[in-house]
Amino acid sequence: LKPLGVTRFAQTIEFPLREADKAGMGAWLEKRGIGEGTPYVLVHPGSKGRVLAWKSEKYAQLLGYLCQIQGLRVVVTAAPGEASMVSEVTAPLFQLPPERKPLIDMTEELDLRQLAALCQGALCLLSGPQGPMHLAAAVGTPTVTLFSPAPEATPVRWGAWGNDHTELVSQNPRCPACQAGY
Repeated sequence: LKPLGVTRFAQTIEFPLREADKAGMGAWLEKRGIGEGTPYVLVHPGSKGRVLAWKSEKYAQLLGYLCQIQGLRVVVTAAPGEASMVSEVTAPLFQLPPERKPLIDMTEELDLRQLAALCQGALCLLSGPQGPMHLAAAVGTPTVTLFSPAPEATPVRWGAWGNDHTELVSQNPRCPACQAGY
């Protein structure tokens, strides 16, 4: 935009939420066993095939760690068409008895405002460089983003603006072994 004379750029983005959005999400979470003040981590493992995504088994290991080792509640979201991928990621934890199930799957259940309210209440969002990462940043939620080692998928181009975010990227983006293990 600089060639067009635009020299000032926003350092953050904001997505204002209405009180009704927040209250509605609070009731939604309450029905699923996450009461007010209960900490949860939001995980959005999908990529809709647009970029090289972190492998399902790695997400599954991470979810197991967050739930079983750290004792956190985890809410998983995904876009339409990603239900089978989410099943791969969450299957090990859904085998736990109902009283020990620390995971809530909200795949394909939320509109944009509901997702924003869900993001705002989370301790953080863990995802690839997808829309939910930008939405979480816009409502002030810390993000941890897993970037592909592919050169065209860099945080410089696709990273969150402002707010508290962490970007994890392979140190050797041209390494075929790194890309295969991603």
